[in-house]
Amino acid sequence: MKKVFKKRILSALVAASIGVSTSVFADTGSLKIRITDSQGAPVANAKVLVSSPDSLGKKEAVTDSEGFVRLIGLDPSGKYTVEVDRAGYSDFSRDNVKVVSGKTFNLDYTLAKQGESVETISVTGSRSQAHIDTTSATVSMDITLDLTESLPTNRNYQSYLQLAPGTKPSASGNPSSKSGVNYSDIGGTMGSSSDNVYYLDGIDTTDNNSGTFGANINSEIIQEQQVFTGGLPAKYSGGSGLVTRIVTKSGGNEFTGSVNYYFQDDSLVADNKHLGNDNAFSSYDTAVTLGGPIIRDELWFFASYQQKSTTTDVTDADGNFLRTVDDESDLGFLKLTWAPTDRDEFEISYFNDPREISGSTSTSVLENRDRSQQQGGDKLKIEYKHSWDDLIMTVRAARHESELSAFAANKDTRNDVLYQSTEASVADLNKGGYGLDYTEFRNRDELAIEFEYYLDTDWGLHTIETGYSRITNTLESNEQYTGDGAQYTSISAGDSGATLTNLITQAWQGPTEFVEDDYARIRTAMNAASNSAQYYTLYDTDADGTLSDSELGAIVFGSNAGNPTGDVNMYRIDMTQMAAVEMETKGAAFYLQDTLTMDQWTLSAGIRAEKWEHFASTGAKVAEFDWEIAPRLSAIYDVFGDGESKVWAFGGRYYDPVRTNMTDFAGNLTGPIREEQIFVGGDWLTYRVRGGTQTQDAFFSPTTKTPYTDEFIEYISFIRF
Repeated sequence: MKKVFKKRILSALVAASIGVSTSVFADTGSLKIRITDSQGAPVANAKVLVSSPDSLGKKEAVTDSEGFVRLIGLDPSGKYTVEVDRAGYSDFSRDNVKVVSGKTFNLDYTLAKQGESVETISVTGSRSQAHIDTTSATVSMDITLDLTESLPTNRNYQSYLQLAPGTKPSASGNPSSKSGVNYSDIGGTMGSSSDNVYYLDGIDTTDNNSGTFGANINSEIIQEQQVFTGGLPAKYSGGSGLVTRIVTKSGGNEFTGSVNYYFQDDSLVADNKHLGNDNAFSSYDTAVTLGGPIIRDELWFFASYQQKSTTTDVTDADGNFLRTVDDESDLGFLKLTWAPTDRDEFEISYFNDPREISGSTSTSVLENRDRSQQQGGDKLKIEYKHSWDDLIMTVRAARHESELSAFAANKDTRNDVLYQSTEASVADLNKGGYGLDYTEFRNRDELAIEFEYYLDTDWGLHTIETGYSRITNTLESNEQYTGDGAQYTSISAGDSGATLTNLITQAWQGPTEFVEDDYARIRTAMNAASNSAQYYTLYDTDADGTLSDSELGAIVFGSNAGNPTGDVNMYRIDMTQMAAVEMETKGAAFYLQDTLTMDQWTLSAGIRAEKWEHFASTGAKVAEFDWEIAPRLSAIYDVFGDGESKVWAFGGRYYDPVRTNMTDFAGNLTGPIREEQIFVGGDWLTYRVRGGTQTQDAFFSPTTKTPYTDEFIEYISFIRF
């Protein structure tokens, strides 16, 4: 599968606008600083020190003959202090300097010679430095706490995605998708957002089965959130959807914290008189955070706990009370940051997001078809960084656990009833319970090693990045039918006597289950049955020794023997084996990228390679997608050489691996076995089996390829006051 799209964009960032691009996706950013004297001449051998109360690391370097210095490996923060010391010059410092991970910002400072008076200009406003990275071709947005608190957004990182240009709401349960790429061409104007990628503190929390978000966090622990909508370098997969990346807070040398409580109920919200029957509800959201030193300048902690609770009274369209639904979430977080030396740093992040929902708030869900849900799980990352003068190494191990389980409120046997002769109510069509209890875990394990190397040559500055990772996605599930172990689709008593042909060819209220292809399946099952002669006696009306489609179409449904609700037997799914099942996909990814900056030009070339293997519940390999190469190329020009304007072009390919929902479809060989049955001759006849090793439900075609998207961008971006 291939998708190609192009962009031509003109972007103007005026005054206090937010940054729009990034060059690398490391957890650290960098500053390129030029020091000059009052006459504009470069100041060489000036010592530049940058530090932040949000970071354990301090960086120090000396300017070159042109007055330039580049400081790398800086943790994201808006509170950096830049201090400059040079013999013969007055001391200089600047506060509230911003560093964004993956970006390089250009700064210019002027030193006054000792005894020299230099005019000082005081600038007020929220913008303290240019927020364009003139070495990057990535389209992105930096979302800060100040921004989210100033806008009417929901208190979660998923809703913040809609703040990024080029995104829009999604119809699939995610709050935002990348506009124009995964656009829903059929059935609406909203994207699916199932191609998005979600990173929390370096942990890929994307749901490996559906592609939607797979974790929740307290939004107050966010240090920075970046949303990428185009021009991704080789370090990251994705691209057909957006990529969001969150870095959490890390404590500090001073104890800080917060406590808050938000409350809302229906008395605080105006009634919608056009809809009527507004459901009563009450909700609260309370959170506490605390961070600080365990050992000053060496070991920090940051912790958070948030509880969310919503209680909703659900009524039907006529105003009749159905149920009260409780939705409870507990969001825990703990991070430890330890820097035993100036070159070494360890970080441990732990998230937990259990959620319990007692039922459905949808007015269309009947009480007998209601179900409770359990969601969430643990996330853990352990990371080690070591820096040399021009080289940074990162080693990371991460685990993401996510439960998505549901349990029927009513344990009666499910029975969907068909009507044709009379108009049926929703309750008439949906009898019995929900019919299914299931537990499911969608987990991910990753090991990765990455290197960033900065090489200064006569031809310019190279930023070389490379990395390798191993990923295992696991889908664990256990399904059990409630009641008598089967799920029925029956015919109403008033429509007793309907034939198979009538069910296939005429319109009914509710799904009839049968299609024309089922004639062949039913015929094969009858021929293989031990009582095959009985079926020929009943249905071979022309006695030619064969069962034609027309003869099978004359099968009459009129018995209610053993039916759980006393309706007419027609079709059922009998779960003959209930068993837990586990399937895996295992992948590997490698990337290499070189970004060369020469004067006002930046050229970047990279490749990303990925391979994936799919394993059935037996452990056997059912599909393999060999190494696919995804090139990424870009060229950027700093128009005036002042770091405030640029033009660029980007071309790249993104692969979107086949998810575990397809592994489940083709690899469920030891879990539940479902027999599809038709009621004929006074008994149930199995005509199709799903699951199990003998009758595998589906196969991967040998010609199946990994879907990909090609992206081409031409872009202009500038800041002007």
